[in-house]
Amino acid sequence: MTREEKRRIRLRISELIEQNRSKHSFENEKEIVRLGKLLAPSVTVEDSIDYKRGEWGAMEIFYLMNHVPLIGIERTAKNLNRPVDSVKGKFYREMAKKQKNFSPGTGREVI
Repeated sequence: MTREEKRRIRLRISELIEQNRSKHSFENEKEIVRLGKLLAPSVTVEDSIDYKRGEWGAMEIFYLMNHVPLIGIERTAKNLNRPVDSVKGKFYREMAKKQKNFSPGTGREVI
């Protein structure tokens, strides 16, 4: 594939994304995926959108806080089906929240 062909594909993808912003269309999404596969046939779309995103549930946070110290961030991220950066950020935010709830002098939890 020549540079010019790749350029035309990228421009078409950009146009489809802009169209999708104004009016969502599953056909546009399918076309974007098809064109993306032409640009990089070895990279699958599933590799980039396979992760769970959005709100964290109470059970996920419980699992996160109890498993990161034992099995590490990477393995916990894999088990939760979340990106490593997301798991790392959430873990450190939860740890900071936990530390705010303790009285510095006594070490007891402040309610």
